[in-house]
Amino acid sequence: YVYINIAIYWNDYENHRTDTVYEDALITKIFTFQLVNSFAALTYVSFIKSYIGGIYCTKDNCIGDAASTLSTVFLSSLITRAIVEVVVRKFLQDQKEADETSGLLPGVEPTPIEQQYVLNEYELINGTLKDYAGLVMQYGFTVLFVGAFPLAPTLAFISGYIQIRIDGWKLCQAHRRPIPKIAEDIGTWQFMIEVLSLLGVMYNFGLICFTAHYLKNFRWELRWLIFLSVEHITFVIKYVLAEVIDDIPE
Repeated sequence: YVYINIAIYWNDYENHRTDTVYEDALITKIFTFQLVNSFAALTYVSFIKSYIGGIYCTKDNCIGDAASTLSTVFLSSLITRAIVEVVVRKFLQDQKEADETSGLLPGVEPTPIEQQYVLNEYELINGTLKDYAGLVMQYGFTVLFVGAFPLAPTLAFISGYIQIRIDGWKLCQAHRRPIPKIAEDIGTWQFMIEVLSLLGVMYNFGLICFTAHYLKNFRWELRWLIFLSVEHITFVIKYVLAEVIDDIPE
């Protein structure tokens, strides 16, 4: 929350000309921070920890350490999100509703407009941006470290389904009816997802070539040659598919 407030202050100071440019700049700042904050620990465990003198992975298996860390992150984030976005929000909402309706005569029900007033506003920072950021970070955990934890896509599917239900409850029950806004696409988030996809190629081939024990008997020069070869081939295939397949189907 401290960084988000700093990012908003910087964004306001930059005085962007349009709302779209303002939101894109704010998303870039917050995403950059969350990218480092969310993936630094797993990157350290996966690629750096085993090469620092005096620090060893459990049973000399850094893949296992990364897998256990990732599973812990998935489960803890799922539980935390459910508590913060449902339990705490419902408790605060009930408290506010009790305070606002304490002066009503017995048997008098608040009007629909008064009920909407009690609800929180679905705003940019705590609404759309926060929901997008949570989903994009979950996508990042899945694509960056699936080589270490193959169960990640399954957990992401379960977590995504639960998130859909939570977001549906928030929009229908916990927030005022949001004002519709016209949008051509998901904006800067598409670029962020593309960045994570490219990093996912490098991370997973890096896990196979340098962290796992599949190539431990190979010389480092050969490991780097294999890594750079398969990485570039995958990038070429990805680029060709992106050019061949239309973004908007006929």
